[in-house]
Amino acid sequence: MRIKKIILHPGDASIIRTSYVDPNWIMTKSDYNQAYIWNVERNKYSPSHKENVPADTPDITYFF
Repeated sequence: MRIKKIILHPGDASIIRTSYVDPNWIMTKSDYNQAYIWNVERNKYSPSHKENVPADTPDITYFF
C-alpha cells in the first residue's frame, strides 16, 4: 500500500468507498452516522500527522 493523500477526517472513518465514475471522489462514513463526500484533488496533502490540527472540510456532509 502507498499513501497518496491524507485527509484529516472528523472523527473515525468506519467505511471508505471510491466512486466508480471518478476515482477522485470518495465517500467516508463516521461512527456518528454521518457520511462525508470528498474530492481528493481539492484536499491538501499533509506529509506528516501533527497534533491539534483541525479536520479537513468535506465537500458534502450527509446526516442519517
